[in-house]
Amino acid sequence: MAAAGISIEGGDRKTLARGEHAVENCDIHHYARRQKTYKPAVHLGGVGNRVSHCLIHDAPHQGIAYAGNDHIIEYCDFTRIARRPGTSAPRTRWGIGPSWGTSSDITTFTTSMAGNLGCFTIYPDLPCGGIHLHGNVFYDVDQVFHANSGRGMVIENNIFFRCSRGFSFLPWSDASMFQEGGAWRMVENLKAVNYDQPPYSTRYPVLQHLAEDFSKGVGQLVERELPKDNIIRRNVSWGSLFLHVFPPGNLEHVKVETNLIADDIVFEGSFDGRGKSESYHNGDPAVVAEFARRGNILVQGDPGFGDLQTQDFRFSPRSPASGFSFERIPFEQMGLVKDDYRRALPPTVYSPTIIPGATNLAGAQTAGSSPRLRCMDGDVWCVYTVDGSDPTLQSPVYVRPLTIANTVTLKAVAFVADKPRAWKSETAVATIRAR
Repeated sequence: MAAAGISIEGGDRKTLARGEHAVENCDIHHYARRQKTYKPAVHLGGVGNRVSHCLIHDAPHQGIAYAGNDHIIEYCDFTRIARRPGTSAPRTRWGIGPSWGTSSDITTFTTSMAGNLGCFTIYPDLPCGGIHLHGNVFYDVDQVFHANSGRGMVIENNIFFRCSRGFSFLPWSDASMFQEGGAWRMVENLKAVNYDQPPYSTRYPVLQHLAEDFSKGVGQLVERELPKDNIIRRNVSWGSLFLHVFPPGNLEHVKVETNLIADDIVFEGSFDGRGKSESYHNGDPAVVAEFARRGNILVQGDPGFGDLQTQDFRFSPRSPASGFSFERIPFEQMGLVKDDYRRALPPTVYSPTIIPGATNLAGAQTAGSSPRLRCMDGDVWCVYTVDGSDPTLQSPVYVRPLTIANTVTLKAVAFVADKPRAWKSETAVATIRAR
């Protein structure tokens, strides 16, 4: 498709009556081929609509964009989204407020938005909040979540593995956005739905705090800008950076409770929002004490995933995650399902592992002269290239450790046969420096 895929809208923004439209069990891919940005697979508008059991993949920018209230995105699989460097927000809530109350439950993200592309997997832009992010898996992504002055976000019982950055909460510094006449007419849109009266005030109690901040007048604009009433709890994270809260935002505005954190950098910011941001690495006594008193567990190294032979993300019995009632994520229910319209499912093909090395998040590796590939399943074959090109069925088949004489970019994919076609995995990439 040249631009977007599906757009659905229904329901009443003022009364919060639900539209109950749905996009179900759809395989949506290779869209936005001409108009590259802000053309998602699915756009949700209105109130109370749903996307479920969809496979969304291979696109330059957005997966899902939505505005409105009380939408549900569940049991979906996103992969190879935001493939165009320099773009962001494979999934974005548009800033035509108030957007509130959407939940993303039991959704797996296996995107390859890696490196330094500046991609946000979930990006709630101004002015929005009330997202419930529960039971998701984020694997091999650039950044998990970024919010501009977002409020009322509840992020719980998710897995974040091999992600460059976790969460960031930014108090939006353009004061004009929080006054009448601002470019996005935030104040006017809030008043248009009587956000401080029922049904909004009863459906979203956190909005009462926003109304209190607005009642303080323009002399206290900073109170409107702060990302308040956010909670991050019962998550497991093993990556590079867990949380960045930009001052004057602090750990009372973004509460971090009962998480298992194995990231190299646990926190960037200021615990109380005063002064400049500082980086606190895993093992730093200050961040260990601050996060421990909030019920978090900090570990260094594998938090209990084990070898991840099949990327099923199950914890070993010895994982500390068992100590805080982490709910099992039903992986077997994610993605496409068989029904009267879809009689067969495409096979799952896991990408190879480069040893030593990693997938897309790896920088240059000094691998010696014999890097190896490991395929996750026995009925697949791996092919590779060392010239930076993308592997195809015609590329060399991996049969033994490779001999590397110079620095190369090694790319590898796995194929599985399901006649009449062969299914291809994501690409594993590592830069190898020969010794």
